[in-house]
Amino acid sequence: MSHVYEPARARQLRILLRVVVGVAGLMTVFAVFFLLGGSDPGLVLMVVLLPAVLMLALAARTLKLLERSDPRARSWVVGTAWVVVLIGLLLSRTAPGIVVAAIGILLLLIAVLPGRDPGPTSDG
Repeated sequence: MSHVYEPARARQLRILLRVVVGVAGLMTVFAVFFLLGGSDPGLVLMVVLLPAVLMLALAARTLKLLERSDPRARSWVVGTAWVVVLIGLLLSRTAPGIVVAAIGILLLLIAVLPGRDPGPTSDG
């Protein structure tokens, strides 16, 4: 079976996607604390909880596709990276928002920039 990404690049992408899952988990925990602290439930839902669930779902799906070397993994990685960047921009007035955007940009760069890996060879 052909790999979608070279093993080293796939490993980097898996690490970053796991970081996205972790960040989404932390955002969910913070959303619960905000709700328990008496914050506006609608605001917490729209600004923290929904983006966290979206990031978690996309990153988990992308990790599964990447593990199976599914050809759709390339587009899912790029799509997940764009969503993470946009969520980081949504939260950009906070330091964690800037970190989220940076993770998304790094994920996007690793996914789309050409590598230094040797290309496929032709036997013939």
